Amino acid sequence: MQEPDWANTKYGNQNNAPEKDDVVWVKKKTRGRFGPLEVAQPGDYGIVIGSWMSSMGSHKVSILTADLREIATTATCVKIFSALADDETWRDIKLEWMDRTYVPVIVVKKKHKRTMRRSQPHSRWVITRNGEAILVKSLSSNSDVWLNKDKMHPDDWETLQSEEGQCCSVRVPQWLAQKSGLIGS
Repeated sequence: MQEPDWANTKYGNQNNAPEKDDVVWVKKKTRGRFGPLEVAQPGDYGIVIGSWMSSMGSHKVSILTADLREIATTATCVKIFSALADDETWRDIKLEWMDRTYVPVIVVKKKHKRTMRRSQPHSRWVITRNGEAILVKSLSSNSDVWLNKDKMHPDDWETLQSEEGQCCSVRVPQWLAQKSGLIGS
């Protein structure tokens, strides 16, 4: 792919910090280190799948390329040229990546107690007020975990929210499953 025509993109004149699901172009090389992740090179492009602050205060991003490689760079080294919501091709690429890398876990949804029922009258399950996360526990441990909508496969979010069945299988990133105790380490 050639570098986008910045004058004709709706993001061309902006210098916003990239966020998750922005499609970005790597405009310069970074001096940053990213452990096991490959360092992005100028001319690479892809969708932002992760964002964090380093211990030194630098904004870092991980990018999923069209050929399903995960690369990383500093946020100041990229420029946004599209968004996931605007581009069906990138949605398909991200779903293919999720299908390949997310691991299935079986979770049990937490039910409301009778006293809590007034705050969430339309749901039997404990969910956040904005409806973006649901409280679950794994079969292997008794600790409760909030599963956020943006941290799971989108096809599984509908299943998790449904009123049918307390136990269900969902796909989440492996790091999240291990960190939250949904699977053994």
